[in-house]
Formats: sequence, structure tokens, C-alpha cells
Amino acid sequence: SHSKKWGLRLLVAAGVLFNIYSLWQSSYRRPLDLQHPYVYVNSTYEQRMLEKIILAEAVKRPGLLQENIQIGLPEQWPWPWLLRDFQKLHYNLCDKDVIEESLIYFCDPAAADFLEHKLMEPYWKLSLSLRQAREPVIVFMKKAVFSEIPFQGQAEVVGESLIKEMNEVTE
Repeated sequence: SHSKKWGLRLLVAAGVLFNIYSLWQSSYRRPLDLQHPYVYVNSTYEQRMLEKIILAEAVKRPGLLQENIQIGLPEQWPWPWLLRDFQKLHYNLCDKDVIEESLIYFCDPAAADFLEHKLMEPYWKLSLSLRQAREPVIVFMKKAVFSEIPFQGQAEVVGESLIKEMNEVTE
């Protein structure tokens, strides 16, 4: 009985030491390759910054929680969780069904041009890598709400050409 306890303690100690060694190896000696297909669960700094911008604006203006947001991506996670306080989240793909005048659109790059031509006011257009080992996504953010964004060099303003075209037709 006494020797069984010592044997069990030795086995647990060996397991703990192996676990510590394994963690050290994976963290410092051989970290995961960022191109590895299973790294996708890790969010990027860009995703965290975008999340903070959206949530900070919602804290300043709680009425934004009633605005439409279209998460038009084939792979939507983690946005349904991160934006769970918003009441009107839509999951239609951007090239299938555009929810007009949404606060934010998250789009697959292939659908971005289609959506861009439907915008009726200025939006920031951002190409961001939101998760490691995944293609960038296109994010459109209503410029009237998000007046300044920190993604310098990655942002352009779109949506004004359609307004100009409509004004030319009516003149």
C-alpha cells in the first residue's frame, strides 16, 4: 500500500514534468507555423483592434446596438460572439442579399465589389486578416459613425460614386 502511493506520486510527478517540458518545447523551441491549417482559431491583432473600435463606439452610442450588421462571410466566427450585444446581426452572404444601410458589412473578397456598388453613403473599406492562416476579409464600416479608424494605409473610402451617379441622372 505504501509503495503504491509512492509509485503513484512518482507517476504524477513524471507526468507534470513531461507536461512542463512539452509546453516549453511548443512555446519556445518549435512554435506552430503560422501557415499551418489549424492555426485559424487564433485571432490577429487586426481583429482585436477592429473589435475594440466597434465595441467602444457602441459604448459611446448605445443606439448603435439597434443598427444592422451583416456578417456575410462563409466562416462567421468569432463575430456572432463578439457582437452578441447587437440586436440585428444578419448572416446573409454579401453577394446574395445585401441588408441596406448596415452599420458594418463583413464580406468575402469575391463579394466585395458587388456590395460596394450598392452602398448609398460613404463607407470605409478595409482589407484585414482577422484570423491566422486565413484569407483577408473585406470590412465596410459606415464613415458617418466611424469617423476615424487606425488602419492607415489599409483603408479607402467607397460608396460615394453611386451617389454621384444618381445625382447626375437626376440633373
